[in-house]
Amino acid sequence: MLKVGIKYCGGCNPGYDRVATAEYIEHSLHGRAEFVSLENKDIDLVLAIEGCKTCCADLSSFEGKQIHFIAQIEDAGRFLVQMTEYRRQSTDDRVQKTDDGKQMTNDGKQMTDNR
Repeated sequence: MLKVGIKYCGGCNPGYDRVATAEYIEHSLHGRAEFVSLENKDIDLVLAIEGCKTCCADLSSFEGKQIHFIAQIEDAGRFLVQMTEYRRQSTDDRVQKTDDGKQMTNDGKQMTDNR
């Protein structure tokens, strides 16, 4: 499961609720991403929840990590679309079709149809 850390800026824009935006993202990705402490060494990506386009949060300790900037609610929506596409691509990469049309995972297990 994708491990995500959240880094907030200083909060100079009181008209934008950064915490509510982070909660919205967490709720939307429930069961598809694990939100972990920034100290977790296994973080896959960092969400930089910024109050404005200046994006002033110090991210120097996350060099080499994937960072997504969220400076407004529309950025959160775009990020969620990207995560949906990422998950779909990841699933496609793990699943193969056999000659008889069955879907198999790369480790040889047959996929079940949950319709």
